[in-house]
Amino acid sequence: MYSKKDRIKVEKQIIDFAKLDSNIIDCAIVGSKSVGNDDKWSDIDLAFGYEIDADINQILRYWSKIMFESFGANKLFDMSYKESLYRVFLLPNALQVDLSFTPSDHFGAITDNFKLIFGNQRKREFKSLPEINSIAGYTILFALKTRTSIEREKYWQAQYYLTKCRENTMILKCLKENLNSFDGRSFDELTPSFLNQIQNTMINEPNKRNLENALKSMIHILIKELSTVDSLNYKFINELEIIGK
Repeated sequence: MYSKKDRIKVEKQIIDFAKLDSNIIDCAIVGSKSVGNDDKWSDIDLAFGYEIDADINQILRYWSKIMFESFGANKLFDMSYKESLYRVFLLPNALQVDLSFTPSDHFGAITDNFKLIFGNQRKREFKSLPEINSIAGYTILFALKTRTSIEREKYWQAQYYLTKCRENTMILKCLKENLNSFDGRSFDELTPSFLNQIQNTMINEPNKRNLENALKSMIHILIKELSTVDSLNYKFINELEIIGK
């Protein structure tokens, strides 16, 4: 595994490469390090703004070559968000490096975790939190799918939906408590009493008895949490009770 010293060294080298790339005109540190919350296990998150008339495919090929030849890193995957494209790399020592590429006329912060290194930033719309009613709706659906999977004797599928229901219930709780729900980042900040209840829905062996008991516990937690979401007006409580029987 990598050390914090390794991470700092690699990050500096990548920023130096960016300064030499004529297509890259803006650079920022994003993620936890931008606000001083990084630790030994943090990854590298860098955002680049590129010339608006540059070929993004050429830029990606160039940076993939740099990451492989300089650090032995290979691409894990690409993902997009609005105008930005994110390429995620993994080094041989398991250090993750996330590089985002955005046309310079749209380059700027989409969260509070943004520290400009060089260039300029433009005003962008911040990334919105999940909509609480949608999260609630998905959570109820996952509870229903858990029940139907149990009845069909598809116990591994039921385990899958029960896990999704649990995760979404925790996201719902984070939203209600104004905590960061993204990627479970604030799950450990939820109250011990709530987490103890959630733990009771976790099972090792997905059989009918274990799944039914876990689903009943999950429904009990979910009803309690949904009853305080004012915009739902206490809807779906009866339906959840039916699912949990």
